[in-house]
Amino acid sequence: MKRALPTLVAALACLAACDATVPTGPPLQGAQQALFADYPTGLFADAARACTRTGGKTRQHDRDDLLCEQLPDPQLAAALILHFDGTIEDLPSLNTRIYGAPAVQGYVVTVDNYIDMPGRDGRTRQIRLPSEGLDESMRAMLQRSGGRPF
Repeated sequence: MKRALPTLVAALACLAACDATVPTGPPLQGAQQALFADYPTGLFADAARACTRTGGKTRQHDRDDLLCEQLPDPQLAAALILHFDGTIEDLPSLNTRIYGAPAVQGYVVTVDNYIDMPGRDGRTRQIRLPSEGLDESMRAMLQRSGGRPF
């Protein structure tokens, strides 16, 4: 384990410093990635429409970064607040962030799903809960959009 940490740090530094290769796996638990031949214009536009159609709010930071925020139903919100020591003054949100970056082989898109959980101490935590069904759904969406999940 002592050897793994320096190796991981070196690998991450290399990925951050150069754009020569496609990363070999999801950067965060639950995140899914795919390689596209070029920029997937339709993916970002379709995701924004789907988000607002289901009652969510979108934030487009730039052409490569889209965030969809949705409030959970009341029962789920209550369960999250109780389990993660949240507060009713600031409700949790279910988030899907889609972001991409050019790569030598094309364009890499990452889809990251997480819960923003405001706490009683005023800080917001990102909660990632494993879900094979959600992971598979995100991989399928990336594939339908023309990407090659990896």
